[in-house]
Amino acid sequence: MARQVFIITQKLLQFQKLNSNNAEVKTMSINLTWDLDSIFPNGSQSVEFADFLAGLDAAMSQAEASKLPGPLNSATQLDWLSIFQSYLDLSARLSHAGSYVGCLVSQDVKDETARLLDGQLDRFSARLEGLWTRLNAAAADQPDADWDNLMQTSALKPVALKLSEQRTLAKQKMPADLESLAAELAADGYHAWDQLYGTVSGLKQVEFEEDGKAQQKSLGQLQHKFMGDPDRSVRQRAFEAYQLAWQDLAPTVALALNYQAGFRLTLYRRRGWDSVLKEPLFNNRLSQDTLDAMWNVVAAKSHKLQDYFKAKAALLGVDKLKWYDISAPVGKTDRKFSFAEAGDFIVDNIGRFNPNIA
Repeated sequence: MARQVFIITQKLLQFQKLNSNNAEVKTMSINLTWDLDSIFPNGSQSVEFADFLAGLDAAMSQAEASKLPGPLNSATQLDWLSIFQSYLDLSARLSHAGSYVGCLVSQDVKDETARLLDGQLDRFSARLEGLWTRLNAAAADQPDADWDNLMQTSALKPVALKLSEQRTLAKQKMPADLESLAAELAADGYHAWDQLYGTVSGLKQVEFEEDGKAQQKSLGQLQHKFMGDPDRSVRQRAFEAYQLAWQDLAPTVALALNYQAGFRLTLYRRRGWDSVLKEPLFNNRLSQDTLDAMWNVVAAKSHKLQDYFKAKAALLGVDKLKWYDISAPVGKTDRKFSFAEAGDFIVDNIGRFNPNIA
């Protein structure tokens, strides 16, 4: 998904915590499946989630039909405050929906209904982006002094920095109607290519022998295997299987990635931006000079990373590291944790530090 995702406010994994007499936190084995019913019941078939989306749709339609306030001044400040609060609420609700659907798609890549919901949320995102584009463009035309006064209100002060950045960027974009059109077209263009990439890579299964048995592994499972298995021969086999799988997918995913890049380049050209780094630099609050300075330091000190690689190769007993050696564990251990055991270990020990976050 190519939309902004904020903090997931619901717990996806339900841990049961029991306090003994000495207040030591104890845990029970966790389920390998996320408990998404704690957010909306019945997964992608949830009636409650459908109602939630219907309410979001109605709220967006109302916002789209509403006119923007008049020129910003002391008399219209409450009107501007109200519309910003309304749009922030829409953003929070869409974020909530996006978090839920993202989990649905991640837990079952074969859930076609979840993927349809994912596409539906992309269209919601395009509509919301259109609303924000219109508002930010209007904000860009308001006097700085009145804008600063609006940002000092208690309701907007916590998000004043982000809102002011959006206002600044709006001054450097196309007219609002063209930006809204670009956002609308992105739902079936830019974001659709992202969904295609995620679908074809997510559905790919590879046969991999482990413990003498042939098993079907996803690309993510293979990646985890070649990055972290302590047995170098297992890492090598997993890496080779991973490469072969991506070779099969390469023509399709290359199209998806290239068309996504093409969409961005065309959009930047129409905005009059001469650098592909302009938006990422702005989003990360960096200047080109700062980025160049950071990279020059990295380049100047790259020999330290090479020294590390040489030391790790020696510890692994090889002349030169392969890609599947970069993240490999070093040393020997007789203990292996299952997923549930690892979960218990983490929760128990975090609980000793702070029971409230375990």
